[in-house]
Formats: sequence, C-alpha cells, structure tokens
Amino acid sequence: MAKWVNADVLDAALNNIKNNCNAVAAILAYTAGDSYATVTGGSNVLAQVAVTSADFTGPSGSTSRALTLNSGKQDTAANADGNPTHIAFLDTVNSKVLWVTDETSANSITTGNPVTFPSLVYTSNQPT
Repeated sequence: MAKWVNADVLDAALNNIKNNCNAVAAILAYTAGDSYATVTGGSNVLAQVAVTSADFTGPSGSTSRALTLNSGKQDTAANADGNPTHIAFLDTVNSKVLWVTDETSANSITTGNPVTFPSLVYTSNQPT
C-alpha cells in the first residue's frame, strides 16, 4: 500500500512554525506535551531571543521538506544559570509551544552572559 503527501501539505506545517514563531528559548526541562505555561514558567527559561519569519530558511527540499533557524541569533544577557536540555520555539502572542528539540551542545549558561542560538533544522517527511 503506497503512502504519499503533497509537498504543499508538508510545507504548510513548516510555514506554521515559520510564520508564528516569535521567540526561541533555551530551557532546563521539557516533557512531551508540556503546556506553554510550564515551558515558559518559573526559572525554566535560561535564555530567550526574539525571531521573525526572516530568521528561518525554507521550507525547502524534495522528498522531505526542511525548515532551518538561521544561526547567529543571540540573547545578549541570559536569564539564569544552568544546562539547557531543550530548545523551544514559541508563539508568545497565542501562548503556544510550536516545536521543541533537544539541546545537544552540553554548554552551560551563566546569568548575564550572551547566548548564541545555533542553526536548527526541522524536517517534515513523507509518510512511511
């Protein structure tokens, strides 16, 4: 049995992130399905930077479609000390968590220090 989805459908999901994400945050903890209040509450956010759709490249690709956060976005002064475990892409206007990915650099963040967010890629694939 063959499965397939049009690239426009894959792009629609990626464009939702691109068009609605206005902040990216390095966070201490995340469990699948955590609410916006949990993700952004208390001292969970170590660093956060504002973004616009211009900070993303894509969606692009052939069989799979990809959306990339361009590198170099910087929070000039981190909110708190800690070792982030995840990066959260947020819609702060509508209080939504749009995408969460692992933070794998193992870099420690220190309050007041600058934090530069890396290039991150989200891929939307054909069904299998």
